[in-house]
Amino acid sequence: MFDRLKAILARLDAEYADLRYEVKTEVSVHLAGRDLTDVSENRGDGYVLRVLDGGGFATVVFTRPGDAEEAARTALAHARLIGARAEQPVRLAAAPGTRDDVRPPLVEDPRDVSLEEKVALVREYGEIPLGNERIATVTLDYREILREKYFVSTEGAEIREELVTTALRGDIVSAAGGLLQNVRFNAGGGTGFQHVRDRGEDLEARVKIAVDLLDAEPVAGGVHDCILNPTMAGVFAHEAFGHFSEADIIENLPGMREKMRIGATLGSEAVSIVDDATRPGQVGFYRYDDEGVAVRSTTLLRDGILRGRLHSRRTAAAFGEPISGHAVAEDYRYPPIVRMGCIYIEPRETAFEELLERLGDGLYICDPKGGQTA
Repeated sequence: MFDRLKAILARLDAEYADLRYEVKTEVSVHLAGRDLTDVSENRGDGYVLRVLDGGGFATVVFTRPGDAEEAARTALAHARLIGARAEQPVRLAAAPGTRDDVRPPLVEDPRDVSLEEKVALVREYGEIPLGNERIATVTLDYREILREKYFVSTEGAEIREELVTTALRGDIVSAAGGLLQNVRFNAGGGTGFQHVRDRGEDLEARVKIAVDLLDAEPVAGGVHDCILNPTMAGVFAHEAFGHFSEADIIENLPGMREKMRIGATLGSEAVSIVDDATRPGQVGFYRYDDEGVAVRSTTLLRDGILRGRLHSRRTAAAFGEPISGHAVAEDYRYPPIVRMGCIYIEPRETAFEELLERLGDGLYICDPKGGQTA
């Protein structure tokens, strides 16, 4: 595969070019109540070619190997056209031309588990909430994504990386009279099928919460002291802070660039936030981004002070800051953009029990149902 990709790049007379080929396989099982509404396995592949020349940077996506020559001509022409009209030429921060072959540290490879067993497991989990008479319905989704990526560049990079993600998500709805409550369920990770096995007790705990909510006292309106559990705190860190740490979002917003100035005080000295995509068990795990740059653990906020941000090679050059390995693509249909890997608030020395004592009659907020930057 590397020889085929390098042959495509060899046709280009450009300052820089890279090419990513990816094979993506998705397995999906969806359960609504006791009805299986979707069982599918899909596979696709394609190429993403990027060319830098004359100060312009262009991308062409194609799926047929026979289109490679036309894609190369088009990408080069577009790069030169963009460069001729650009106020500032595009530059890329320096990166080593790494050669590597990365396989995930799988405990149980989901490819070794039959589709029949996956369907049976989802059905088994679905029966747990439906066994309670106060549960109105449940939906469960099993999803498995396998990505095999090859990356080459004119700087000598040759990287193969395989990513394997399994996830089980659900929505449990309880009912009493005209009152409905719902609780979400999530499990998954990047090291194998074991992330979704033996989750019966976790589901039972979520069912209990859904049922207990039917008799719970409503929260009184007003201002409350709160503790957020790690999942809820993670969503706040992701949405309210993390996206503004992605350099391509703020680079053309002067107000946000000033607010997100390195060294600015943005929060309490108790708060430190890190993005670390090198943690194998997490859904956002990877070793190399889609520019062939090794991802590194990046401290974004330290003791309330902004210390870093997330970059592609282009934004790192534009900001004059170090590369971080955070230029990632959703799959073979898209060029990479700057996005988080695994963002979290670092723990401190205060124990949870001590926090509860300080909370008094405040609120303990558990688990989000979504989020957005706005």
